[in-house]
Amino acid sequence: MGPGIGNPKGHWESEGAVAANDCVLQSRSSNWDDWARINPSTSAFALHDADLKNTRVALRTSFGDAPLFVLKDPRICRLVPLWLEAFQAENVAPEIVLCIRHPAKVAASLASRDGMEPGYAQLLWLRYILEAEAETRGSQRVICDFEQLKQDWSGLAAKVQKHLHLDLPPISDETRQDIDGFLSPEVPLDTGIHHTVTCEALPWADRVYAILRKWAYEGEERADDAELDRILCAFNAAADGLKGLFRPGSQSLGAGGGQAMREALAMSNNELCATEERLQAALSSHTAAAASLEEHARLVSSLRADLDAALQNQTSIEQERDEALRQASELHAQM
Repeated sequence: MGPGIGNPKGHWESEGAVAANDCVLQSRSSNWDDWARINPSTSAFALHDADLKNTRVALRTSFGDAPLFVLKDPRICRLVPLWLEAFQAENVAPEIVLCIRHPAKVAASLASRDGMEPGYAQLLWLRYILEAEAETRGSQRVICDFEQLKQDWSGLAAKVQKHLHLDLPPISDETRQDIDGFLSPEVPLDTGIHHTVTCEALPWADRVYAILRKWAYEGEERADDAELDRILCAFNAAADGLKGLFRPGSQSLGAGGGQAMREALAMSNNELCATEERLQAALSSHTAAAASLEEHARLVSSLRADLDAALQNQTSIEQERDEALRQASELHAQM
């Protein structure tokens, strides 16, 4: 999967795997942003031959007979038993890389891209991480923290290679430059990386992340398994009680919905700005017209005053004329 809303440098999921996973989730009335339990066990999935068949077809179609390949799709976190069964059927030995990221930062990213509410996003994070950890426990795996990728990708790659006993060719200088450029902070891997985190991690999420982050830097400790199991058990119990309180689609605008909403708001804002400019121009024109009318009114008032004065002067002249005529008449009579 190439670049898209929220991931300008590409999603990198196998499209075949995504399609197969979406089909499985939909068949169980679920989807990628559903935090409720679907309880996928190996035996339960075995009853659905179509799911296993589609998953195996996705593997063969995407990777053929490649001796080593990378399969990435977050949905696998919810469907680990199905994929382990498919790997076994296809004679694939999985080496699992579980990459974690701070739940509040994940919430910020999902809020930016999808308009997802931060609290709901962290419930989703808990569901994915807890199920992925529990279902891959005992498998050949390595835990990584997203911050390690940004801080020292070369060291992280070496760690993964050593921990999973992978025999990889040396990385050339040209490839190193390509990777450095890809991880350059000028263009973030996703829209949430540089977003200000406006929420705190939920207590369960905070504790789970603390344990897994410690594993990422110091190695796994089986003594932590019991606490993770207790959190998962309590989370499942809470989820069963809270599931009915969330209306479908009420906590998220869907993939890319946040970006679409911002674009719509930006368009509306542009329209409002244009309308404001037109109104401002009309107001300026109205102000100019009002000033012109006011000047005209002052001129009319001045002319009216001049006219009144002229009329008064005319009356005075007429009175003087009448007096002169009277006097002339008297003189005429005397003569």
